[in-house]
Amino acid sequence: MSAPPVTAPAAPAAGRKAAAGVSGGATPLQAPFDERTAKAAQAAWATALRQPEELVNSVGQRLRLIPPGTFQMGSPDGVGDSDEHPQHAVTLTRALWVCVHPVTQGQWQSVMKTTPWQGQACVKSGSDVAATYVNWSDATEYCRVLSELEGRRYRLLTEAEWEYACRAGTTTKWSHGDDESQLKEYAWYSGNSAGHPQSVGQKRANGFGLYDLHGKVWEWC
Repeated sequence: MSAPPVTAPAAPAAGRKAAAGVSGGATPLQAPFDERTAKAAQAAWATALRQPEELVNSVGQRLRLIPPGTFQMGSPDGVGDSDEHPQHAVTLTRALWVCVHPVTQGQWQSVMKTTPWQGQACVKSGSDVAATYVNWSDATEYCRVLSELEGRRYRLLTEAEWEYACRAGTTTKWSHGDDESQLKEYAWYSGNSAGHPQSVGQKRANGFGLYDLHGKVWEWC
């Protein structure tokens, strides 16, 4: 099953200056860090950039400000899949805004005027259900059209940006820790989703305030 993009408008020009350390109290994060540190950094960078911590666009997408920082990308030896090795340090130098939820059917239809999930298997209809049966070209076209509508540049996250946003400072198997029994509080998966995507934002958010990064649907980068 294909899945919706996580879109992100690039930080404004002021973000480049702030990322270089020219801002009052807003410094890049260094993983590991906890939720309290993540939220404090979001507030500090919002103040430094003179931007809100959260934006809402014309199609109802909420976007959270994610501060720049350094983290270990990938999995340690003996853990994860082969394409997750070797684990290595990555530094993101600019703040950016990331969608709080996966793109929903309602948002997709509003922008693209299409319903690619209709008539497909494993689908639940609803304006707040994650959009599915979207390939990479569809996802990039969504970003292009939305950019024209908004007058703001939207794009897919890079793989490094996605993992940094998902981890939110953690170094554990999931953003909530290593306890698999807690996964049901944060994610929809085969054991609790009834075999189809559910409405977004019903589970708990990670430290940056982002939902549905584990489970639910694949997300293009």
